[in-house]
Amino acid sequence: MEIPSSSSVPLASLQPKLFFLLGLSGFMRPSDLARISLLSASVDSNSQCLTFNVVAPKERRGGVRITKPFLFDSHQDSRLCPVQCFQAVKHHPRAQTRPADTLFFQSTHPSKAVLTATISSWLRRLKRRSTSEPRTSVRSLGSSMALREGISLDDIITLGNWRSADTFQTYYRREHLAEVDFTNQIINLKNPRVDVQEIHEYSDEDLFLDAVCDIEDVSSLKQH
Repeated sequence: MEIPSSSSVPLASLQPKLFFLLGLSGFMRPSDLARISLLSASVDSNSQCLTFNVVAPKERRGGVRITKPFLFDSHQDSRLCPVQCFQAVKHHPRAQTRPADTLFFQSTHPSKAVLTATISSWLRRLKRRSTSEPRTSVRSLGSSMALREGISLDDIITLGNWRSADTFQTYYRREHLAEVDFTNQIINLKNPRVDVQEIHEYSDEDLFLDAVCDIEDVSSLKQH
């Protein structure tokens, strides 16, 4: 059954779809998704790009919590567009009592935010439809797909905020990522199989392994 990006779709189906789309094309952790500031979110009326901030993510700068900006391009296929799905979640009829600065909320208790553990659980379920590799995440799958599509490793490290030898450079390189259309290059139903060699990042904490998946299985996010 296809899951349209529409506010008429039940939240129990619509929100996991948005977890997956943002996590895959933005290399976002479950904790990042839980900390999206809805008040900072906007969709440009001309470019249809979605921007928002993640407040107090896992990364720190000088031991201090930061605010991390994100930008998502609209997707050429509306069924896989994170911007359209975001709009559907934001304007869902059950969202009237959600906390003011919270994007994701509990479908049974709309006044409460969705927990990070709940987001993690949904992403694990959806990931299993894309790969049988046990030691991967949606974040690492997206990174491997980006590499295969020719996006530079430097850009991937910057967007994912993996630890770099030069934290200052990593911080300021984020500024030019608005020119890179990660959404349409990563999420593409016509892509062949991915077989990316193991990539060692700068921090053991954020190591991700080979991701072997059939990108056609990304279409499973349209299935329930």
